[in-house]
Amino acid sequence: MGKNDKDNKQLRDSAREDDLVIRTRGVPGPLTLVRGRPAPEDIRLAAALAAWYVKKAEGKVPMAVEDVSMQLKQELDVEPLSRVEIEELRI
Repeated sequence: MGKNDKDNKQLRDSAREDDLVIRTRGVPGPLTLVRGRPAPEDIRLAAALAAWYVKKAEGKVPMAVEDVSMQLKQELDVEPLSRVEIEELRI
């Protein structure tokens, strides 16, 4: 997950053909790269995690799921994960 423009650019540049890119729609925020063939619930989880990093996010955050050519695959409005949920995901 990129947390600034430089990170986001590095992630997009390193994306493989079969990766998914999850990014915010209409607001600045992180870019998330998902490898493999994630289940729909994993895509939603990655989007909710990314939404947590959107500054001043209140309520649902609009997210876009794209392929590496920036072709829109899905639009999601997700509630950001809570701090407790994020801590539970830490390894």
